[in-house]
Amino acid sequence: MAITYRSVYLVTDDDCMKKRGKKKKSKKQRVLSVHEEDLVHENEQKEMQELLHGEMEMAGVGGLLPLAFGSTKRKKKMRIHVKFDEDGNQSQIEMQNVGSKRQREEDEDQDLIVKEEAKCDDTHIAAVEKPVNLDKSLEKYWAQRYALFTKFDHGIRLDHEGWFSVTPEVISKHHAKRIACDLVIDAFTGCGGNAIQLALTCRQVIAIDMDPCKIEIAKHNAKVYGVADRIEWLVGDAFQLLPNLQADVIFLSPPWGGPEYLNAPEFTLDTMMMGDQSGIDLFHLARKITSNIVYFLPRNTSKAQIRSLVPEETCEFEHNFLNKKLKTITIYCGALACALDRSSPSPESSG
Repeated sequence: MAITYRSVYLVTDDDCMKKRGKKKKSKKQRVLSVHEEDLVHENEQKEMQELLHGEMEMAGVGGLLPLAFGSTKRKKKMRIHVKFDEDGNQSQIEMQNVGSKRQREEDEDQDLIVKEEAKCDDTHIAAVEKPVNLDKSLEKYWAQRYALFTKFDHGIRLDHEGWFSVTPEVISKHHAKRIACDLVIDAFTGCGGNAIQLALTCRQVIAIDMDPCKIEIAKHNAKVYGVADRIEWLVGDAFQLLPNLQADVIFLSPPWGGPEYLNAPEFTLDTMMMGDQSGIDLFHLARKITSNIVYFLPRNTSKAQIRSLVPEETCEFEHNFLNKKLKTITIYCGALACALDRSSPSPESSG
């Protein structure tokens, strides 16, 4: 098997928002620059007023005459900016004149921010609170819940295994765009993350899982995303069901054995067991249905073993980076291999 390599860099929505927030903050700091000449001018005016007041007191006319004649000019407003260091202690006080023109500009910026927030509020859902009985081993996945499902607060459900086995949404969305076809099989659907995104790009999805509880969770999550009508749910063993099915593409994301797979220097398909069947057996079974296979695997998967699966064909070995970190790899076979390098890929044409 000839292997071509590709790296895909994806970013979660929350990471984009953090970056945008940092840019806005730095821009605001640049706008609020210090104008020392205004502060000096203000001090000079105060000194002149105090000197004139003292001379009038000595002349015995203090308080009898105005200090300015015929002036209707209002004193310029001063904006005070207090800066704090990293420890929260006050480090510097800055003053800036507030002109009417500048005030209008700031009002425009505030209106823009309000409009942007209003757009978000149209679909605002109250944030789900962290479950009191959440297992400590799942807390880091809870912190990443919006990367797993952007509609998490709309009622997404996950079981214990689902927290660490569901595909981050931005990656599953990327897969779905590449797979787009008439009929696709998600052979290990779990809590439905992959099936949901596939249903948004494919006409029909067949989702399989041997755990009926996971199928019920996946059905519920599909309703949250409004795609339940495009997914056919099958409860059973993929090794028994696949020989009786047909599809344009088969998506394989079998259990990797929990988070412990990362502790091994290399992940191999022959040790990824599903009952008495291995990951290699699964691949060859899928090949009997279609050559268009997408195999979603850990980032430390053996390249040599992937190369040996189909020695006479080409496959694409895609590195999936998430927020600049290598997260997973995806193997594309058949018409899907190197499809991005061709002008008109058509996975339905070969089966």
